[in-house]
Amino acid sequence: MQINLDAYDPKPAADLGRPMQLATDKHLLPIFFNVLGQDSDVFAEQIKENTRENAALKASGLHVVVNSPEHVQKQSIRALARIITGWWTIVDGKRRDQITFNGTDWLDFSHENAKEALSRAWIREQVAMYTLNRANFLPPASSETPAKSGEKVSAPTPDATSK
Repeated sequence: MQINLDAYDPKPAADLGRPMQLATDKHLLPIFFNVLGQDSDVFAEQIKENTRENAALKASGLHVVVNSPEHVQKQSIRALARIITGWWTIVDGKRRDQITFNGTDWLDFSHENAKEALSRAWIREQVAMYTLNRANFLPPASSETPAKSGEKVSAPTPDATSK
């Protein structure tokens, strides 16, 4: 029996993104972001870009502290804005491809508008935690383990004698 490990690869879903629902401590909000995963090409490229930027700043001799809280937050917001690929809200049971911060001004998705959303720490934290959790991008669970060439393999059951 051979197990097809590629069937468990989170990268395809990470590159497409998955819907993430915003929440408060007590409530799920009717606001959704489509978020790419940490295994996506976009995320990997952003990490490289941040690394190149930090190296260039250090080499420039400018007094920019690349690990200062302000610089880290700026890079974090920029990186997270790149991995949000869309957003929507549910209003009166219908999807609206815009969100509002103040209840009146509806914003279409753009990476600049995503940066505005991510300036709120509670949103930034949720997006970061979601994208870094590979479980959010794993293929759907099934009762069977994917096997090579379509072979069906049942998950092992614990031996009744072992405890």
